[in-house]
Amino acid sequence: MKLLLIEDDEHVAQVLAEAFASDGHETTIRYTGEDGLAYLAGERPDAVVLDVRLPTLNGVAVLRQIRSTDRMLPVIIMTGLATPGEMAEMRRLGVTEIVEKPEVLRHFSAALARIAGRDRETVPALFLRSTHQIDGLTEHVLGAGGRSRIARSTGAPGGRRETRREPIENQG
Repeated sequence: MKLLLIEDDEHVAQVLAEAFASDGHETTIRYTGEDGLAYLAGERPDAVVLDVRLPTLNGVAVLRQIRSTDRMLPVIIMTGLATPGEMAEMRRLGVTEIVEKPEVLRHFSAALARIAGRDRETVPALFLRSTHQIDGLTEHVLGAGGRSRIARSTGAPGGRRETRREPIENQG
């Protein structure tokens, strides 16, 4: 996937871009919300990875600007410090995914797989509800609204992986 990463910490941005590249993603880095929006004026990546805490124009304001011109562009928010009000506003604006910053590298591949595999017009945003690892099998319980499903992955991080999604039966 072609990604736009908007992250003001240069070291964090480089680490994330290298990790994304090892998973086969092409990443363009912008260090401010304004530079990210300027990039989006001329390019359309497959997804935007956006930090909430940015100087001058924060991630919520950047998301608001993105949504004013493109309702369908997948936006993954990285946060470790978002307030409940900011979280509610991001969901209202239609954020695609929210990933806790300490967990970005651990959960980002699953977030991109959901973006790549969905019909963006009909599937609501999914939220990671829990993750379990048992004997080399990783299960991610994903939810949207009152529905949940499981994504099961096998394989080593950075290596070949196989992922299968299935609904959870007997939801009540």
